[in-house]
Amino acid sequence: MNKQFFPYELKCHFNLREPYALSPTSIYMVATIGGRQFKFASGVKIYPSQWDFTRQEALSGITASDRANNLIVSQRLIEMKDLFNTFKRRLNNEPEQIFGNIEWLRMQLNNKEADILPLQWLQNDILSDKEIVNNPSLPNCTARQLLHDIEKLERFCNEKKIKLTCFSMIDTQFVKQYTKWLEKQTKRNGEHLSRSYVNNLLTNLHSFLRRAVNSGKMSQEHLNQIIITKIKNKVDANSSNGVFLRDDEITKLANLNCSCITDEMIRDLFIIECLTGQRISDIIKVGSGSQNQCGVAIVDMVQQKTKAHISFAMPFAIAHEIIFNKYRCRLPSISRDTINRRIKRIAQSAGIDGKVIIKKHLCGECEPLIVNKRKWECITTHTGRRSFVSNLAIRGWSYELIAKYTGHRSARMVERYDCSTLADVAIFKNNVKNNPNLILKIIDLNR
Repeated sequence: MNKQFFPYELKCHFNLREPYALSPTSIYMVATIGGRQFKFASGVKIYPSQWDFTRQEALSGITASDRANNLIVSQRLIEMKDLFNTFKRRLNNEPEQIFGNIEWLRMQLNNKEADILPLQWLQNDILSDKEIVNNPSLPNCTARQLLHDIEKLERFCNEKKIKLTCFSMIDTQFVKQYTKWLEKQTKRNGEHLSRSYVNNLLTNLHSFLRRAVNSGKMSQEHLNQIIITKIKNKVDANSSNGVFLRDDEITKLANLNCSCITDEMIRDLFIIECLTGQRISDIIKVGSGSQNQCGVAIVDMVQQKTKAHISFAMPFAIAHEIIFNKYRCRLPSISRDTINRRIKRIAQSAGIDGKVIIKKHLCGECEPLIVNKRKWECITTHTGRRSFVSNLAIRGWSYELIAKYTGHRSARMVERYDCSTLADVAIFKNNVKNNPNLILKIIDLNR
């Protein structure tokens, strides 16, 4: 705290909404806390002529109904004063949580019980979110990851002995403490968390607070006052595992005899992602949204994440073969978590190998670390989207045109998915000349 603050010296008083009215008017409590004035509705009314402005209390009244009404006023004001005294005691024990305790006081005055604590409410809200739970490719990954992030918040609060009773207790100071705590956390192998991962956690924290605002658990004004400062990261967020599969590697994957039907379906879904550029959460829509129009395979769909409507002729022949002939536009439903867990082993079996240099910037390290990995180790579902962009870029397609396939809003966003190098271009040109069977056939030539 930068200024002295004495919670027990706080005082409150009562004002009338319309002190000169001839009809009953509302009473509200006023208190100046931390240099700001706060007003709290009492929920009772009184005739101004029956209010003692000096003593701040209701007079007895003349008629029986006046006396009965004013007795209710007196009881309510005593109750509010008691709650305000409790508020001061809470604030004395937690002087840093001014706004959180103000929110508690408001809830108590409004007779709202905070039965569900903020983090428990977040868990329930995520699990009831149809956009997450009803998507067959998301429940085991996105929802799980969000719940995992909430668990981190809960562990932070427990270790710092913060009693998070309402969302308004989360302020800039809370975020700073949380960020510093994350920077000191380590994995099981003793390695610190990467800076990009910590920044993702802070991004998700902001999304949690937006959920609270949308549900009336926090005011937009309070959210606007929260400053979330991400830590500096010298590694591009898209380059930490920025690998893609070339034409020859996708061909190896397509020719692999898988050990079981599940691996075969996972391999097929991943290839479709590589050859259509869609997120794994939209792959099922690629199947259901595909149709033959005048002999042309057309994909027409609305993307899950951005709600963007895209319509394009399927560019690669292998994708057409898998979707129309093998699965008849009814692609299997497999979670992203399952695909990510097994696609690495499948790629290794297909002979996709080679050294990949990975850069990652860990908390506590001034400079990024250079890590050597095998290429198959770095493959995830998002590799498919990078592969689509990179292979078309190698062929000379413009980013503006590729964006019409991927659904990106700008060519600049597409460029971030282009992982191709001069070496990849040389390999492509060599295969075109000497190994044409390793080049994926394009069926959409009118680009």
